[in-house]
Amino acid sequence: MPSTLAAMLPYIPPRLARALLAHPMLTPMAEQFPAAVLFADISGFTPLTEALAQHGAEGPEEMTRLLNAYFSRLITAIEAEGGEVVKFSGDALTALFPATEEPLEHATRRAVQATTAMHALMGDFATVPTSAGPITLAVKIGVGVGTIAAFRIGGVLERWEYVVAGDPIRQVAEAEQVAHPGETVLSPESMAVLATPGAPSSLPPPCPGRSTLHA
Repeated sequence: MPSTLAAMLPYIPPRLARALLAHPMLTPMAEQFPAAVLFADISGFTPLTEALAQHGAEGPEEMTRLLNAYFSRLITAIEAEGGEVVKFSGDALTALFPATEEPLEHATRRAVQATTAMHALMGDFATVPTSAGPITLAVKIGVGVGTIAAFRIGGVLERWEYVVAGDPIRQVAEAEQVAHPGETVLSPESMAVLATPGAPSSLPPPCPGRSTLHA
């Protein structure tokens, strides 16, 4: 494995890493596949960022430590259910649960189970002591389903970007917008998929008749 590629692997989405391991040459790529999508946004980091910005060089370093601790918990819960983080957006992340080797319903249930674990793991961050004073943190999550379009684009000045698009991205954005801190909101499309009979017994059913799951 080329040393440059080996150094990149810990920092890129698993799906992209597997593609690069199979074909190390960087070229444009496009693919489509069914998946459940999870979008999680941390509530409380914006005022914390503003407060720590007043603390000089130590402020950004403290923010980085807090973000790393928070995201580590979230990533652990996502990966435990077979999810893959594909994008960080400031204090938010997007994860995919591909349904290429299992029914979309099963992938969606795994995404929902991951959100339950994420809320539980965040209990330690209900009140976080910082140099700017205690801050309350929670996570808001949206879940969507459908066909994902994934692209590897770029090449100019050897810069590349991995982009995911499709209707599930719209769904999670809209669902997360109406979620309150400590809640998961499922898109109507997600609820329709979960209403399909035939879930394996090892996966608990979602709350029937509800599109909002509380921590």
